[in-house]
Parts: sequence; C-alpha cells; structure tokens
Amino acid sequence: AAHGAALLNDEHGWGLHGEGALVALRRLSGWVQDGVVPEESSGDLVKRLFSEGHAAAAISGPWL
Repeated sequence: AAHGAALLNDEHGWGLHGEGALVALRRLSGWVQDGVVPEESSGDLVKRLFSEGHAAAAISGPWL
C-alpha cells in the first residue's frame, strides 16, 4: 500500500490511519487540486476520458 498505509486492516476493517495514510491522502488531494484527477467520477466520465486518450488506463471492479 502507498506510503505504508493499507486500505483494510488485518481484521477486515478500514486501515487508513497513521502517517502513511496522511501522506497518501495529501498526495491524492493535491492531484485533485491540480486537476490531474477529477473531483467526482462516473462510469461515463471514465469511459469518455479513456476513449478520447486522456486516461492511460481505467481500473474498475467489485473489489470492496
């Protein structure tokens, strides 16, 4: 996990806590502020950005 922060802990609960989580979330927040990542996302937006060549990859699935 990024910066030592795991999404889930060993008990299958949320694991986003501690310094590693803060570093990762600050980085993500910066990407949103810089316009690298959209504030809100939808399936249609992801498809459009990918099909127009504005996204190198589209990751989705029922993992959680």
